[in-house]
Amino acid sequence: MPNPQQPQQPEHSQQPRDWQEPQQPQHSQQPPDPRQPPDPQQPPDPQQPPDPQQPDPQQPQDSQHPLRRVVVLAGGASRRLGQDKLAADLGGRTVLDALLEGMGKAAADADVVVVGPHRPGPNAVLRVREDPPGGGPVAGLAAGLAADLGRGLGDDDLVAVVAGDQPFAAPALPLLATVVRGDWDGAVGVDRDGRDQPLLAVYRAGPLRRAIGRHSAGVRVRDVVGRLRVTRTPLPEDASLDVDTVADLEHAREVLRRERAARRP
Repeated sequence: MPNPQQPQQPEHSQQPRDWQEPQQPQHSQQPPDPRQPPDPQQPPDPQQPPDPQQPDPQQPQDSQHPLRRVVVLAGGASRRLGQDKLAADLGGRTVLDALLEGMGKAAADADVVVVGPHRPGPNAVLRVREDPPGGGPVAGLAAGLAADLGRGLGDDDLVAVVAGDQPFAAPALPLLATVVRGDWDGAVGVDRDGRDQPLLAVYRAGPLRRAIGRHSAGVRVRDVVGRLRVTRTPLPEDASLDVDTVADLEHAREVLRRERAARRP
């Protein structure tokens, strides 16, 4: 019989935490260590971005990465390379063509918009110019969002943003799209050195439009991303490799040679 003078202490039941409703997500939080597998007994942490390799239990499996549009930023002056870096030869094709070829495999259902000066390339992509020409990457983002492709972009539609000098970026896009869940406005890739890559990212169209605002020319990308609630996720190896210098181009050619050698029987 319980002692009336000493009431029993109530049991403390831990409330389950829902990672889909982060309280105050910060774009500066640390990405998960991809080398450490998740503990299946540990409930998800609302401040921890979801694992891109794990499916969202509340999303149908056929809609895990429903990218609606890919905006490829193909401007820039290529000063350090001394030539048009997007037209540089990469194993018999250009740097830009290598990226677009990868898009056809990794984001086959998405509309692709290339923003920048006209260059020869596949007819399946729409080419537009930023306003004003040379107005910078945020002006390019605005032009890519505004491009008329016959179907509009809803606020929750996912838009990938990729710099045109990243020939191996395409495989990262489905991974980034899978972690844009709940209240997140987007997912920014993090390279192997721990640096954010806001031009290798996936954002919701509505929040991105509002963060850009009406005046986009000369605006810094990081200022725009700073207005969004974004999570951060590690990128696959070589996904963030960008061709800015002769050394970068040689590195990209070596990566391509390794890929081709690995596919040989």
